[in-house]
Amino acid sequence: DKRGIVNVEMIWADVEKEVSIDAYSLDAVVLSNVLFQFDKIDKAIINIARLIKPEGQLLVVDWSDSHGGLGPHSSHVIQEEQAITLVQKHGFRILKRLPAGDYHYAFLAISS
Repeated sequence: DKRGIVNVEMIWADVEKEVSIDAYSLDAVVLSNVLFQFDKIDKAIINIARLIKPEGQLLVVDWSDSHGGLGPHSSHVIQEEQAITLVQKHGFRILKRLPAGDYHYAFLAISS
């Protein structure tokens, strides 16, 4: 709002449930530090895949470990390879891995 950008809209929704956004209407989705919080991670990724336009982008940033209690409990951490396999399973292609510091991983995927 402060910068006068009008083509970005923030929507609060539970992506593990049905999201009231038209299919294939999003250019991009950012999942940042949330994978470890999902109870139904497959359902969340299925819903995201439904919302993103073909060739739309998905940025995933999450904890690489629990780092001695700094991140989520180690039993909840979704490892990078597991996250990559998960998004690929639901129709995304990995474009590139990105630097994300000492405690996180990040990658950019594209919808098919």
